[in-house]
Amino acid sequence: MEIEKESGPAAANRVRASLSTYFMWLARAGYVDTNPVAFTNKAVETGARGHVPSDDELRAIWRALLPDDHYGAIVRLLLLTGARRDEIGSLRWSEVDLEDATITLPPARTKNRREHVIPLSERALALLAVQPRRTGPDGAPRDHVFGNGSERGFQGWSKSKAELDARIAEAGHHVKGWVLHDFRRALSTALHERFNVAPHVVEAILGHVSGHKAGVAGVYNKAAYLEERATALERWSAHIMELAGGAPRKAKVVHLRRRRK
Repeated sequence: MEIEKESGPAAANRVRASLSTYFMWLARAGYVDTNPVAFTNKAVETGARGHVPSDDELRAIWRALLPDDHYGAIVRLLLLTGARRDEIGSLRWSEVDLEDATITLPPARTKNRREHVIPLSERALALLAVQPRRTGPDGAPRDHVFGNGSERGFQGWSKSKAELDARIAEAGHHVKGWVLHDFRRALSTALHERFNVAPHVVEAILGHVSGHKAGVAGVYNKAAYLEERATALERWSAHIMELAGGAPRKAKVVHLRRRRK
């Protein structure tokens, strides 16, 4: 139920399938007598999610975030970068370059198993720069930016989301059935429709391997479009900050200090 509520029915069904495979292996190996997943129901999938949060919904979400907790910083970074939930929730300092204003995710941490560089807007960079270097239970420095465990990133997704929804409601707003992944759809829609960002640049921001990067085309097209992505994300960030209640800002053109091949 928590997985379906947080990430949608498709994700819940994938977890269910993985657990079923695991328990079938345990049964064949003689460790268990039955597969408990066989007695559970699949979540009802109604096709791909189509919810694109409106400006009013994004404003309500941003304003209801707490200023100094892990979840608030994570959600703001997700909204500003278009990254996937665990890419930020399990972010490591070794993946962050504050001087270069980038996050570089290794293949093991991305959905498509390819390195993904995320240019950081001025606001996203500021959010990361003020995060303390935390220590684990043993007092040793943690590589993870968020969370409290020694070897894991942030874990309190369901509780924090429920508390955020409660604060949104208390403020007199209602954002129905939203999930963190909806931010990626909002970013993509705005960049395409409002800011006229080229589709291949938006795909690169989202870390998708399709179209111009799929199949044979992807073998020859290794362009990263880092400058274009940085500019697009700065414009998106300025838009979000205007929604959040600040004075309208002109997006800053960002030139990365170091070009990557």
